[in-house]
Amino acid sequence: MNKHNEFVPTAALAMITNINAVTGGNQFTDCGVGGSANQQIGMMRSDVPIQFGPDYKASVNLTFAVGTVFDGKEVIKQIGDVFSTVSSTLDTLEAFIKPYCA
Repeated sequence: MNKHNEFVPTAALAMITNINAVTGGNQFTDCGVGGSANQQIGMMRSDVPIQFGPDYKASVNLTFAVGTVFDGKEVIKQIGDVFSTVSSTLDTLEAFIKPYCA
């Protein structure tokens, strides 16, 4: 296993919410758009400039690459699961060796 290839996260999904924009006399309020982070996400087109409000929110869903040891699983959830497993293992090991350390 090559850890440099196995543990590389990728952005799977991108979302932009709370979009407020004005273009050509049209107003867009509290809109959202999302899609695969691997391709362009088209939101709107206009022949005149688009003015966006400053309060939009962007987010991405990070996953591990498909075909790796964590095969497409969400990065944050997987890190939490690994932490729980390591913590539990250390607690068990501590209980096992404690009588020998007194």
